This record gives sequence, C-alpha cells and structure tokens, in this order.
Amino acid sequence: MARKSRRKQTRAPRSGRGPQRSAATRPTTAPQQELTWTSWPCARDRRAALGVAALLLLLWALIYVVFRDLLMEALAVLFLCGALLPFYTPTTYTLGNQYVASKGLLWHTRREWSALRSCYASDKGVLLSPFSRPSRLEGFRGIFLRFEGNREQVLEFIASRLPAGKGQQ
Repeated sequence: MARKSRRKQTRAPRSGRGPQRSAATRPTTAPQQELTWTSWPCARDRRAALGVAALLLLLWALIYVVFRDLLMEALAVLFLCGALLPFYTPTTYTLGNQYVASKGLLWHTRREWSALRSCYASDKGVLLSPFSRPSRLEGFRGIFLRFEGNREQVLEFIASRLPAGKGQQ
C-alpha cells in the first residue's frame, strides 16, 4: 500500500525565462579555496647555483687556512649550508582559506590570516608581516613567499584574505 506524502508541494512562480534555480544551486564563481606552488631557486638559476657553490668552497678553504682547525671548518660548513638551504632545496607554499604555510626540507611555518597585518610585495616575492607598520622583526616573524611565475595570482589571493585595510603597502 503506497503512502501519500503529507507535505504540501509548493511551486515557485515561473517567469517564463527558463527553469528557476534556488540560490544554493545557482552557479557562482567562488573564490579559490587553496593555492599551492613550489619554488626552487637553484633549479631556476643554475649559473647562480654554481657560482654560490664555488664561492662556498673557496670560503671553506680560506677558513681552514686561517684557523687550521677542523672544528671551525665543520661549524663553518654547518652554518653556511644552513643559511643557504632555502636556495638549494625546494620550498612549498600553501595559501588556504584560514592559513598561510611554508614548508621546506627542515622547517614548516604556518600562520593564520588573522595574525597577519600587512604585506609588502617585490619582484621576487611577498612578505606577509604580523606588524601593521614596518618593523625590524618582520624578517624573523613574517613569512616570505617566493613567486614562481604566479605573482598576480598570489597577490590577488592575499588581497582577498587579508582583513580590510591591511592590504598591500
């Protein structure tokens, strides 16, 4: 025995312009949910990578000649390699709805959009800063996102996520 539905069936009035869609089913151009890219500077500029490597070898030889100590040589190698790690290894950047993340070989940095106050763009990348005015601490507390042929797309994404009044400077 079939049961009839007790709900009233209501129809929206039609205007004669084709099928009506509710607001939930209308196609919209929603903002991009996540943007991810990888930057590897030494792969992009092989000449600079070879030049820096040659300079490092020369510097290590000079340090050994001056100090004649293998411990000092090991410390020099450790510090200089650590400083150049972002240049010689790929870094993956992710811009999400709620956060900004930077992931390298030995580090992972993640900041919420609400913690960021300003951004400064250059031709190589953009610095996202937790300070509303320029500060000497931006290099330590901010996140630098290196562009990889996607400058306009990244800046557009950042402008849509930073709170009003905290855009590019």
